[in-house]
Amino acid sequence: MSYVSKKILKSRKKKRLEKIKKFLNGAKSSAEVKKLVELDWQKAEYFGVGKRDFVNFLTFFSNEE
Repeated sequence: MSYVSKKILKSRKKKRLEKIKKFLNGAKSSAEVKKLVELDWQKAEYFGVGKRDFVNFLTFFSNEE
């Protein structure tokens, strides 16, 4: 694997990890994570999103509001 490929993969990994951390919003326990996932499911049901559809809820429901 070339140096450039490794740098690209590392950058992508970093971005994915940042998105996950943003979604978890500082959750410390598995109960808090389960609550976040249930909330995400409720939002998906509300918008009628099925298993085949992809909606990036981090852009719609950020905690920065």
